[in-house]
Amino acid sequence: MKYPAFKFAATITSLLLVAGLVGQLLFNSKPPPEEVAEAVLGNARNLKIVYQQWITQAKQNGADRNLVLALSYIKGLSAESTKAHGQVRLDLTDGTLSAEVNGLPNQDAFDLWLVDNGESSVKPEPGDAMIRIDRFQHEGASAKLRTSLGPEVLKNFKLDLVVVARAGKGPGEAGILFGSPSFFQRLYYSEQGGQLIGLADFDESSGPGTENQSPLWAPFSVLIPSPAYAADTADAALARAVANGERVFSKEQVNGNGRTCATCHRSERNLTIDPKFIATLHRHDPLFVGEFFEDGDGNDTNNIRCTDPVKSLGCKFEHPKLMRKFGLILENVDGMDNLEKKFVMRSVPHALALNTSLQPATSGLPEMIGWSADGSPTNTLRGFAIGAVKQHFTKTLDRNLGTDFRLPTEAELDAMEAFQLSLGRQRDLDLKTLMLNNKRAIKGQSIFINGNGKPAPFDGTCMACHNNAGATTSFGSLANSNFNTGVEDRRDSRTVRAIIDAGIPRDGGFGNSVTDPTGCIAPSSHCGFGDGTFNTPPLVEAADTAPFNHNNTFDTLEEAVEHYTTDQFNNLRTSGKFDLGDAEVAEVAAFLRVINVLENYRLAKELLNRVTRNGEKGHVGLARSEINDAIRVLTQQRLHSADALPALKAALGFCNNALSATTKAVLNNNIDLALQELEVACDFMGNTCP
Repeated sequence: MKYPAFKFAATITSLLLVAGLVGQLLFNSKPPPEEVAEAVLGNARNLKIVYQQWITQAKQNGADRNLVLALSYIKGLSAESTKAHGQVRLDLTDGTLSAEVNGLPNQDAFDLWLVDNGESSVKPEPGDAMIRIDRFQHEGASAKLRTSLGPEVLKNFKLDLVVVARAGKGPGEAGILFGSPSFFQRLYYSEQGGQLIGLADFDESSGPGTENQSPLWAPFSVLIPSPAYAADTADAALARAVANGERVFSKEQVNGNGRTCATCHRSERNLTIDPKFIATLHRHDPLFVGEFFEDGDGNDTNNIRCTDPVKSLGCKFEHPKLMRKFGLILENVDGMDNLEKKFVMRSVPHALALNTSLQPATSGLPEMIGWSADGSPTNTLRGFAIGAVKQHFTKTLDRNLGTDFRLPTEAELDAMEAFQLSLGRQRDLDLKTLMLNNKRAIKGQSIFINGNGKPAPFDGTCMACHNNAGATTSFGSLANSNFNTGVEDRRDSRTVRAIIDAGIPRDGGFGNSVTDPTGCIAPSSHCGFGDGTFNTPPLVEAADTAPFNHNNTFDTLEEAVEHYTTDQFNNLRTSGKFDLGDAEVAEVAAFLRVINVLENYRLAKELLNRVTRNGEKGHVGLARSEINDAIRVLTQQRLHSADALPALKAALGFCNNALSATTKAVLNNNIDLALQELEVACDFMGNTCP
């Protein structure tokens, strides 16, 4: 899914993102929203699907009566590193607030705060409205509190953050755990608030339970901050959020070192990055900001120097050799208190189909983000963006807020969350009903789902951990789980050897248990901060996003599949092992390539239909890139050479004609012909085109 570089200056109107209250939406007049161009890569129709799914689930969980926020460490906000996590629940009908946190030290005291950020950044700062609610009481492994908030407590207050802070200090200086309403929560409650216009003269003395009263008690109906787009219709709000999120994602530098989110999540590389692409970049690309220095004559040079071990980005900000050779980015996933020892080198995961891969493993946990699902940063997509700024956008290693970078505003976080959730497919495949035509791919599909018929313990199936080639498991509930796959023990891997030779600490994966990595000699299951497990990624997009795994260990799909037949994987389990021959490995890889091409087809079709709707030629270029990817992926294993491949090449030709068209009639005619050829190609690949 390769995309040409964004040209947002020509395609997206620059907008001022401003936050607003639900109360302002209801009772104050506002100017009509500014027009905004359609997003280039983001898809508001996709976001609408995700939002409707969210609403259905939220209502089942009682969102119309309860606001529930997850609490966890956020790198850009938390005053100290912790793996503690919890949940806050506010009953919107009577104001009862309860909170429970696991993992806080029993010997210490902690307070719960509510924060209204006003127009400032997401971090609690002087001038923000802050309310200390109560102190937690330790009960075994948990810390709990429960209180009732009267209507006066939250009068003229909008809830941007809930914060767990050390007792006696404020949330800005001592906040440890944070939670905030998501973009969907803000939009949902603003829509609910729209039903309350007739309650402007609500009689508070009547209290909750009054006949014909709205489910939301009026004093709490204006508590949830609405997104900046809440004055629009729902469809327009989603479209504006996606377009603005795309702009922020690709252009916003937050007063930092010149990087943006798109510095590593490249549109040209399916929202990831790899060594071959890195080699094509200009030496002053922001990716290399840790290598920017001046020589004695004041001339720029890319010599790697560590001039000031405290501040210089040439020290412990990136590892340039590993970045350039293997596409690895330095991450302080276990905190920034010891930059010499606490860091790992990780690949950049693509940002496609996030809606299918963020599901928490268990209720109350944050979304599963990053290779270890507690990575840099943690919490939700909002938390991810906050932590990424502190990690990757800073001017010096001091990482001083206001000097080295600024944090995103609530409106920017809303927009980026909307944009990212709009990308790629919005649901997993159904592999058991998916009908393919290529014999090798069909055999690979059977092995993926059922294994190859070997008796236990060599009865493993790919489907167990990658249900429907997605990020959830197929055993028990569809949990989004972590596993130790033994990749860190592959000393025969060029990447693993290079990391060891460079003296890089072992990547411990999830959590912060086990031992300090100082002096550890890999392979070892007892080195590094973590329990050795990593989160399951989706596989549908795999063929487009090589290299593979959390440290780019494998260059090809065949190498990645073959790993699961090795002792490094099999010795970690007593059942579900794999014994695949070379032909079977190739068949599983063929299957993964075909389902990737089916996703290329789906995206190309979607993009061309957007051209038909809006006449924007830019989407033709994106569709052409998808078709080029499909051709490349099939060619790698000479799949469908006599049928689907010629049809894809014909579709590519019609896209080229469409790009050079000078009239709308010629444009649309070539779009129609390209769509026809895409259908032909899909029919050759299988009977279940997405």
